[in-house]
Amino acid sequence: ENGLKTYFAFVDIDKNGTDELIVRAVNSTMKQTTASTSGYGENTHIYTIKNNKVKKVLGNSTYAPTLGHVNYVRVYKNGKYIDRGFSHLPADYIFYKYSNGTLASKPTYRFAVGGWGTNFWSINGKNVSKSYCMKQLNKVSGNREGYPMHKYSASTYKNYL
Repeated sequence: ENGLKTYFAFVDIDKNGTDELIVRAVNSTMKQTTASTSGYGENTHIYTIKNNKVKKVLGNSTYAPTLGHVNYVRVYKNGKYIDRGFSHLPADYIFYKYSNGTLASKPTYRFAVGGWGTNFWSINGKNVSKSYCMKQLNKVSGNREGYPMHKYSASTYKNYL
């Protein structure tokens, strides 16, 4: 409804041998990877298997409200963090450590990347130069490369089970 499309990926985010299921409903025509975000109306859930049971890692109410364009979730191939960032200051990228099926309750890194013409660059609240901020952001995120996501349909989904 409302033009939302559903995408999914099975990825071993924390490299512990268990694939997580990333499901994203998004109103977007952009190419979907686990590192891309549409901005408006994104809704991402992540599930894993722990002790032989399905466990929700991240969902609507995890660490942030579900208000339109503030609901970013990015998963990068570096596999150490889930980026629970926002689209406006005070932080555009907020990295939570993810290990052995558990998402940390507090962020490890928060990056503000000078959006909306503010020319404001910071890491964990400390003002830094643009070049240093971007270098560190790319280091933490593994150059912001994500895993490809597949558009959901009954025929595509059954190929991944």
